[in-house]
Amino acid sequence: MTIEKYGQRFWAVYDADGTLICVTVYKKGAKEVVRRLTEAKA
Repeated sequence: MTIEKYGQRFWAVYDADGTLICVTVYKKGAKEVVRRLTEAKA
């Protein structure tokens, strides 16, 4: 999963195939989404 800037003040989380998973206001929130989804796969 990757985290990229989305517009001027948002952060987007994308899956490995480029599918948009979610958009957050804070980068910390995007990191938490990635952490939880990665943990759920294990």
